[in-house]
Amino acid sequence: MTGLNPHCETSNNYSEEKEILEPAIKQLIKKNIKISGPFPADTLFIKKNLKKFDVVIGMYHDQVLTPIKTIYEFKAINITLGLPFLRITPDHGPNNDMLGKNLSNPELLKNELVIFGNLPYNISSQILVKLIINKEKFHIKKMIFMFQKELADRIISDENSKNYGRLSVLAKWKFNINKVIDISPNSFLPKPKVKSTLLLFSPKDKILKLKKPENLEYVTRVFFNQRRKKIKKPLNVLFQNKTEIINKLNLDLNLRPQNLSFKTFFDITKEYEKLVR
Repeated sequence: MTGLNPHCETSNNYSEEKEILEPAIKQLIKKNIKISGPFPADTLFIKKNLKKFDVVIGMYHDQVLTPIKTIYEFKAINITLGLPFLRITPDHGPNNDMLGKNLSNPELLKNELVIFGNLPYNISSQILVKLIINKEKFHIKKMIFMFQKELADRIISDENSKNYGRLSVLAKWKFNINKVIDISPNSFLPKPKVKSTLLLFSPKDKILKLKKPENLEYVTRVFFNQRRKKIKKPLNVLFQNKTEIINKLNLDLNLRPQNLSFKTFFDITKEYEKLVR
C-alpha cells in the first residue's frame, strides 16, 4: 500500500499514514491478509520493488496511473469492477478529443485477461452472466471471484441437487470451476452477516457451439423460473410443436428442471435456435 503524503511524511503533528493507513494495515494483518506499507509512492514502482508484490493499492488516481503508464506506456488495460456490466478499456482511457474519430486502440483488449475481484454480492450473478456470454469476445485466461457462499454453491452445483440452476448450467458451459476456499465473516471489517467463497474459473479447451450464447441464457431462465414445475410447462413456452422435441431428445416429462443435465439443456437450446433468427 502506498502512503498518501510525499515520502509518507508531513510537517505537522497529524499524519494520514500514522492515523489511518498504519492502523488499517495492522487490522488486515491480524486477519491473515498479506499486506505491507505504507510505502513512499515515488520509489515503490521501481523494478526491484515490483517483483516483491502482486498488487499495489494506491491512494488516488495519478499516484498509480502515472507510473503504470510510464512503465508500460499504453500496454496496460483498465478494468472497473463493481458495475452491473463489464467495463474494460485500453489504458489510454476515455478522451473527448477522440470521440467519433476511430482513434482508440483496441489491440490491447485482444490479450488474455486474468479478471479477479470481490464482486458486489447484490449484482455478482449479473456480472458473471455478462462475462460468460462475453459479447465483446475478450480472451479470458482465468477469473478469480469471491461470492456470497450461497451463490457460489449454486454456481458449482450439479444436476439433481437443490442448488442446481441457471448459473450452474451457464458457468459450466464455458468454464471448469474450482472452489479455492470458504471464507469466514471474521475475515472482513466490517463483519458481514454471510459466509463467502472464492472460486477459480478456467476456460474449457472445447465448448459446445451455439449461434448466440444468449439463447442458452434464455432457455435456462424459462426453465428455472418454474423450477418446481415439471418440464412440460417450460417446453410449452419454447416450442409450439413440443411433442416432436420430446421424442427427438427422449425427454421424460415427469422430470423437473433441476433433473436435466447440462447436455440436455444444450440440446434443447440447439432445437430452440432452429426456430429463431
